[in-house]
Amino acid sequence: MRAASAILALLLVAWPALVVVGAGGGVSGYCVVRVYPDGSTLFEYKLVVADVPSNVSLRAPRGAIYVGVVAGGEPAPYTYDGERGALYFLALYRDVTVRVYTLEYTSKEGALWELKLEPLDFETLIALPEGALLVSVEPREFTVKLVNGTPLLAFKPGTAVRLVYT
Repeated sequence: MRAASAILALLLVAWPALVVVGAGGGVSGYCVVRVYPDGSTLFEYKLVVADVPSNVSLRAPRGAIYVGVVAGGEPAPYTYDGERGALYFLALYRDVTVRVYTLEYTSKEGALWELKLEPLDFETLIALPEGALLVSVEPREFTVKLVNGTPLLAFKPGTAVRLVYT
């Protein structure tokens, strides 16, 4: 792990062009947020980086217990700041998948679960546990997409989301 961090630091210095996601930085994509029955949450970003190689700065979920970055089918070096919710990685390939697994975004009171998401830089697609019943959705501006037989709630980039479900 120390060697990967050293390589990432060297590459970050070698390529001064930093792509900041959300600032018109040449990265497009979407994020699928999968909520599991125990309240754990997987954020899976599917990204396309316009110009490679690029150093990418991504606003990411805080408090991750797992982070993985795969570019071109290979693990990519990254640096993750869990307190700030920031992820930095070197994109050597255009197609990048980022996975962040966390326990930070759900809570339960009685039979009701609550999911609260901070704004993400991409379209956000939320998959609740199978059989979950929605009690409330904020904001009300969303669409429903059916992906592989699974209904996903779709929110525009930059939208903070609060869902209550059973």
